[in-house]
Amino acid sequence: MGIPTCDQFGYWTNKDHLRLEIKRKRMDAKLYDKDLRGLLGTSNAEVMGLGSRYQIDATIADIYLVSPRLDLI
Repeated sequence: MGIPTCDQFGYWTNKDHLRLEIKRKRMDAKLYDKDLRGLLGTSNAEVMGLGSRYQIDATIADIYLVSPRLDLI
């Protein structure tokens, strides 16, 4: 497999572009912009250093904490 020709590159570029346009037209504009649009950066680009930004996991844990005395906390 060698390097693609200019025609092959143009074919796949147009095919990919059409696929994205079809996906955009099938979805609600707000939903597409919220979930599927291309992003130009990351959340790490805005931080000054370590500890500048925190992320909290909102997973609900269905556990009970028990003390060494077997008292429910």
